[in-house]
Amino acid sequence: MGRPLAFNQAIAALGRYSLVTVTEGSLTVHRLVQTVVRDGLSVTRKQTWVDAALQLVSSAFPFLATRWRPGRPVLGCCRTCWL
Repeated sequence: MGRPLAFNQAIAALGRYSLVTVTEGSLTVHRLVQTVVRDGLSVTRKQTWVDAALQLVSSAFPFLATRWRPGRPVLGCCRTCWL
């Protein structure tokens, strides 16, 4: 973050309107905000975020790469990134 004060002020403002929830170590974005942002993305930009999400999941859970089967619980999360 190049401007931590501005970032913290923005997060505080979003929190006041319940658009994000901040807990120690995490930031959760309201589902409606996620939907609005996703709907505004181009197909190319969506694909970029899907690729990033899949990379994060495969890094966190490397054993899934050897046992990946459609219908597994993680697949629903990946589909959510795309939709």
